[in-house]
Amino acid sequence: MRILFFALALSTSIYAFSQSPVTTFTFGGKDNTELTASLISNDESFVYASTYGIWSVLGKISTQTFKNIWEIEIESDIEVVIKDIAEDESGNIYALLCFRNNIKLGEININTGGRTENGVLVRFDKNGKPDTKYLLFENLRPGNMVYHPSSGVVLSLVFRHKTTFMGKHELEGPMDEVIIAAFDDSFQNRWVKQIGGDADNSITAMTVSKEGDIYLAGTAVKNVVVSGIKSDLKLLSDIRMTGTFISRFNAEGKLLHTELIPSSGNTIITSLLESEEILYAGGIFSWQWKLGQTEGESPSAGNAFLAAFNKDNMKINWFLQGKCEMESIINDIAVFNNKVYATGSFFKGIEFAQLKELTDEESDGWRFMKHGFVLTVDMQGNAGELNIIKTTSHSNGQKIASNNKMNVIGGNFSRTMNYGTLSLESKTDFTKGFAILKTAE
Repeated sequence: MRILFFALALSTSIYAFSQSPVTTFTFGGKDNTELTASLISNDESFVYASTYGIWSVLGKISTQTFKNIWEIEIESDIEVVIKDIAEDESGNIYALLCFRNNIKLGEININTGGRTENGVLVRFDKNGKPDTKYLLFENLRPGNMVYHPSSGVVLSLVFRHKTTFMGKHELEGPMDEVIIAAFDDSFQNRWVKQIGGDADNSITAMTVSKEGDIYLAGTAVKNVVVSGIKSDLKLLSDIRMTGTFISRFNAEGKLLHTELIPSSGNTIITSLLESEEILYAGGIFSWQWKLGQTEGESPSAGNAFLAAFNKDNMKINWFLQGKCEMESIINDIAVFNNKVYATGSFFKGIEFAQLKELTDEESDGWRFMKHGFVLTVDMQGNAGELNIIKTTSHSNGQKIASNNKMNVIGGNFSRTMNYGTLSLESKTDFTKGFAILKTAE
């Protein structure tokens, strides 16, 4: 197993630590940096999206030389965030952006005015050059995105009360409603679906199978209406809190299945992944949730969870809870080397099955520090390793990008970070991005 460590940056320095090359790329520092999306490209480079302050960065790093191949900064007078990225067969990178007021990206200069959230879909070639043709979703809040040759780009957007989508789809609902839309390589709209209910709805995760089926997870209160089909959410208490649901569409937009997960608290699926007939889900829940005969109970503000489902009927195969006195969450998951990897964060301590880590120290004398973690689980749901991204201030595992040759775990940290024998130090209190690369044995 080869392990390499690097932090995302503009200037590059390479040195040796415990016989492992370490590459540092420093573009963070002038403001807090968040890693918002990542993937391993067809040419086995690492593509990442990050945000700091009112700017966002889309970059590509060689996993052979560990140097930037290209990097693009996207500017805004108020805010711009790259919500998700995807890649097509030709190596083009699609970026789904959320912005307020305006963005500047090469020859693309969009100004909508005001502070309302807007979405825009931009395509970059494999060399990082943005296409001047783009899709603007004015007054629509973008969420998640996937790409598959059979469906094209599929993305989620949120509107409130009423909208006319793509100039012809008249959509309305009582509160926040979700649009799921597919576009071909020419940015022509292929199909549109609506998800709503009696209260606000949102999509929190999305993935696509090798066959092209699209899986998405979202939040619901009381009920959810997917493509006109209403399903009632059976709450586990009289408290009106948020449950969650998972829906499956084929590449043509036909709804195949919806599974509701009731909760007496808040349940949010932050990550979905389909692999070898299994659908994996990770996220956070509070109080109690139930699916079939499987139940989870969290006495704290929220506990991380990792679950595996049959991808066709959504029957649960296994469930793991990250027990925590305060709060824990899984932000992203991947399958690599016949193991499930999950990354996230916790405060004070965390426990998955027999694996337990405690961090009782305080930061700045008044709050517990957030620590990132990396959990590995075998395909039967047995917890294998729990590695902590230790810090003297803050660390967070945010994204995982994986293929059959390598696995890249990324996130952010401030002040110091230690992961196994690897160490990194930041000279500011602002968070910086990092990535840890593992190659297959």
